[in-house]
Amino acid sequence: MAKLPARSYIVLVETFSADIPGKAANVHVRPVPGQQFPVDMEVECSRALRTKHPVGTIFRIKAKLAEHEAGTPYLFSHHRWRYELVEE
Repeated sequence: MAKLPARSYIVLVETFSADIPGKAANVHVRPVPGQQFPVDMEVECSRALRTKHPVGTIFRIKAKLAEHEAGTPYLFSHHRWRYELVEE
């Protein structure tokens, strides 16, 4: 597994509803189009961000690029890191 840079990014993300195999939640988070990250990239973040606001809400988060064991990159935002509501 390659070592990813420990750099943090400020990313606009949105919540969306989908049934994804292997995932318990129905509400997920993805990067908003037009940024350096693809919209199909997984984002791991606070459950509160996903459950306290309606689907389609846009947030500004701090995230780090991480990698699953299989080598798939994803964005990780610690559940204690603050997030900013951009558009509900």
